[in-house]
Amino acid sequence: MDEDDLSLKFEMLIDHIIAKKSSQPILRDIFGHSSGDWVNCRNYIDENAYTEEYEGLDVYVLAK
Repeated sequence: MDEDDLSLKFEMLIDHIIAKKSSQPILRDIFGHSSGDWVNCRNYIDENAYTEEYEGLDVYVLAK
């Protein structure tokens, strides 16, 4: 997997989890974790969708 492929997958993930208005409950959950917790974005994606679209991409968010 090359850097361009990972960049595209990252942009798709951001759109899937963060950019849509329907993502507000996901964002509330992510940032509802204790400050300093690392939250795996994979927890918010259907396993089949992850396997098909985001395989090889692991993104964590640091809750503040």
